[in-house]
Formats: sequence, structure tokens, C-alpha cells
Amino acid sequence: MDRVKWRTKQNLDFAYLMMYCQSRGVYYVQLEDDIITEPGFLTKMKTTALKHTAERKDWFIIDFCSLGFIGKMVKAVDLPFLIIFFIMFHNDKPVDWLLFSIGNVRYCRTDGTEKQCRQAISRHWIQHWPSLFQHIGTHSSLKGKVQKLKEKSFGKVSGFQAHTDNPSATVTSTIQQYKTFSASGVYEGYTYFWGISPKAGDYILIEFTDPIVIDKFFIRTSNYEHPEDKFYNTTVEVQPLFKLLPPPPDIVPSNQLSSSSSLLMSLQSSPSNSHPSFDQASGSFSQADKVQLTNQYNRTSDGFVVVADFKSTGIAEGSCAHLGAVKMLRIHCHVDSSKWVLINEIYIKPKLK
Repeated sequence: MDRVKWRTKQNLDFAYLMMYCQSRGVYYVQLEDDIITEPGFLTKMKTTALKHTAERKDWFIIDFCSLGFIGKMVKAVDLPFLIIFFIMFHNDKPVDWLLFSIGNVRYCRTDGTEKQCRQAISRHWIQHWPSLFQHIGTHSSLKGKVQKLKEKSFGKVSGFQAHTDNPSATVTSTIQQYKTFSASGVYEGYTYFWGISPKAGDYILIEFTDPIVIDKFFIRTSNYEHPEDKFYNTTVEVQPLFKLLPPPPDIVPSNQLSSSSSLLMSLQSSPSNSHPSFDQASGSFSQADKVQLTNQYNRTSDGFVVVADFKSTGIAEGSCAHLGAVKMLRIHCHVDSSKWVLINEIYIKPKLK
């Protein structure tokens, strides 16, 4: 009984959603929040729809995924018909079955054969190959319902994002790499980095050929196939061009840092105009500014400033332009990890002079 109520409500939910959308676009596509997509899926869908329209094909549905109702595209002008049909028969069948029934009603003759019916439907229900979507969720909103079906034609998505325009640098790592998936490879944009169980004290060091002012940095780890292969208790640190003053005696050693949360909170609470001013012409800070920087930021014992930490999402990002030019950026692990780490993306955007 719970299953019948759940699918009945789902049919009505779809109908109400279509009512809202019918005057807000040319095409309607049904998606869910637990899917992954092929890169450029929006462009591919639009191009496909326009191509079939230009060829004067009388299509009713373009099917970008074979699973259930996911990835079904219809014209907005056809939504009123779907809305009426879903409401009329919301108690009788699940939505994907109702959609197939619509095909039968619209395109199959009562005096025709089953083969003729399938042929008629296939002329109006166009299958796109390969699928643009993959369903990755397993637990339904219906209690006890587990969905393990996968789209077989969907290509695996690595999540790798290449950046071939990162500033020139030498990249080294103490994390044992797997096969040819190197730290320099992900920085230079030709592969991802896959490292084996980082240990406390392990690092990836990016040493810039020429010191740069970093306007933005973004580092992303893990993917949908390996969601736990990310950095844990790991910070992003930079070494400024100017020499930091000696740390106070009670500073936490670099191999014992647990988090940069206190640093990040102090950055967020400090007015932007309170940052010391870096003179790009002279390439230096004043002595007073050096003192302020020394006291304001969480530093390591070997002269690095902590500028971010990796969140539970596997992402570390931020800006450190207020520190002026930096010589190196380091990804620094502070605990032993039983998990591997997979870096999909390293992006360093220098500040333009």
C-alpha cells in the first residue's frame, strides 16, 4: 500500500511540476538530484532537439537515458497532454509506464499489429546514444526501496578537469603515486593524481619558476567512483617572498597542525582594508607589515603560512593575494590516512599586474 501511495504522489508531483514549467521554456527535461552527467550535456540535448526539429521529424520524446523517467525530453507544447494524462491515471501506473501508455494511445492503431505499434512509437520516441545521464543513488524516498539499476551506455566520468595554463612550476610529492598518475600530471593538466595512503608529514610541493601573487587557488579531490579518496586533515600553505619573522615559542610545529579553522575565521572577521599592502613595484612589505603578517596568520615552523584546509567535500580553495608574491604552495598532510587520495583538479590563478 505504501508503494502505491508513493508512486501515486509522484505522478501528481510530476504533473504539478509540468504545470509550473509549461510556459517557461521550449523544451522540458525530467531529471533527478542523484544523477551524474556527461560533460556538455545541455549543449548536446539542445543540439539534438534542434537537429530533429530542423529535419522536420515529428518527435514526441527524445530519450537521453533509458532508466525510468530520467532524461526524457518533450516539447513544452506537449506538456498539457502529459499533465492531463498523468492526472487521469495517477492511481493506475508508475510514471514511466504511463509515459509508454501515452505512446500507445497516440501512435498505435487499434487494428494494427504489435510490431507496427513498436515501429510507430520508435519514429516518435527517439533514443539518444549514448546516454547522457547515470543514476548513482541507491536509496529511494520510499522506505525500503533500493534502486541498483545502472545505465549501461553511460560512459564513466572521471571528473578530471584539466588546467594547462597554471603558472610554470616544479612539482614534487612525497606521497607514493599509483602507476603514472602523478602530481605534476594533474598540475600540468594531462592526468589526475592518485596517491596511496598519505602519511602525516607527506606533502605535494609546487615551486613556482618565478614568484607569483595568487589571486585564486582551487584544489578538488575524489570522484563519484572513489568518493572517499580525498585529503583528510590537510592544509594548503604558501611561502611568501618576504621572510617571516621567527615564530613564537608556542607555535604549533608544521607536522602537528590539525586544522586551519582558526586562521580562516580570523581572515573572515578581519576587514579587507586591514591587510598589509604589498608593493608590487618594490616587491616588498614594510617592516611593520611584516610584523602584522607574522602575528596575524597561522604559520608553520618552516616558514609557510596556512591559507586553507580541505573540507569534507574534498575541496580546498581561497585567495592569498594579500600576502603578496609567494615562492611555493604546499599541500600538507597532518595525519596518517587509510584512504588513497585522488586529485582531479589543481587551478592556480595568478593576479594580473
